[in-house]
Amino acid sequence: MSGRSLMRPHRLIARLAGAYAVAYVVWLPLQAGIIRLVSGAAEKILLMIPSPQLITHLTSVGNSVLIHTYLPGAPQPLARLACDDLHVSAVLSLAMACAPPARTWMSRAKLIGIALLLIWAVMVAVCVVQVLIATEQHALSSLSIAIHTVDERSLLDYLLRKSSVVFVYLLPMMIFLAAYVSAWRKQDDGETPEQARSTNVPGCHALRRRDQGWRSAAALAGGLAAVAAMSLVPIEATRDDRIQGLRKVVALNPRSPDAYADLAAELEEAGGVDEALSTYGRALALQPQLPRARIAEGNILFRKGAYSEAAACYRDVLRYQPNNTTALQNLGSTSLNQERFEEARNTYEAVLRLDPNHVAALRNLSQTLIGLKRGCEALVYLERCMSLDVEAASDRTLLEERRVLNGRCGVRGSRDEREEGGGVR
Repeated sequence: MSGRSLMRPHRLIARLAGAYAVAYVVWLPLQAGIIRLVSGAAEKILLMIPSPQLITHLTSVGNSVLIHTYLPGAPQPLARLACDDLHVSAVLSLAMACAPPARTWMSRAKLIGIALLLIWAVMVAVCVVQVLIATEQHALSSLSIAIHTVDERSLLDYLLRKSSVVFVYLLPMMIFLAAYVSAWRKQDDGETPEQARSTNVPGCHALRRRDQGWRSAAALAGGLAAVAAMSLVPIEATRDDRIQGLRKVVALNPRSPDAYADLAAELEEAGGVDEALSTYGRALALQPQLPRARIAEGNILFRKGAYSEAAACYRDVLRYQPNNTTALQNLGSTSLNQERFEEARNTYEAVLRLDPNHVAALRNLSQTLIGLKRGCEALVYLERCMSLDVEAASDRTLLEERRVLNGRCGVRGSRDEREEGGGVR
């Protein structure tokens, strides 16, 4: 082994420091895009893991990953995972690939490409484990819900420790040793006589190197394509997967009203109305003052045509949340469907006093006033509704109603009613 193959320590340290500085400068503007690729791949893996399918998707925001879940009752961000530490280890691993000398730029590019694929794979694995742990911790702290068993939590803690060791220590060392051994073999390994004779053939050595380069380029291109496909192609968990996951959460948290409410909401979306109604009842038995469960129970009863029972649910919410506009709006709808127009009008006006731009209340109040034979006053609220909501403005039924009311009331009538009826604030 010659002196060229064994670099002196100070030269090695200098090359490593220079490689780290260059890698850091190159990596810095790419951080957000890399986190996007990592979070996209982690999302796909999470959907394939046989565990509760509670994470709807992951989104990258700068150097952080937002974890979206439907545990709070609707798909929304539950936790934010900071990924700054991942970049430090990634840059170090990349610097380790660049530090040893390389005979050609093709060799250097191939080594860097392989290092990037390894870095990405380990970053994805670490991200998956950290996302699962962060989801568990935030579910426990903010919702008082456990989503993994004790054994599963122990396994996740073990995997987090081991993956961190691999990413921080083992991966940079492995990449450096592979790069160093590759550089040494290319510099010091002698050729056999047969190889020497073959390389004397005109163009033989160049063709062989060209073929090797194309094969390496094709392999790296395939790896990068796989990364892009895994990171960017959308995959969603099925509703059955989410229901199975929520059933496990309920089994782990039999005293949690939120767990039952989450399961009931998913069952309702899947069309299992009767089971959803029963599950909402279990949530309310544990916590009678759970507004989202009581309102959802009322909504199911409303759709079944049980308006009196639905109204009782909404009134129950209003007893401890008198300014709940959703409960008020839905209570008004029960009165409207029973043609108790004066009662509905009072309820919708109460909603508009709390929220003057409540589109549903504006629309329903206009329908109520039409039922009371006060069409010109209804026109005021109908026009305000259509001015606030794009869908309402293009609704053919509402457009026809406005045309008819404009024809009946005329410009003067509409203006007089604006001055009179526009006072619900």
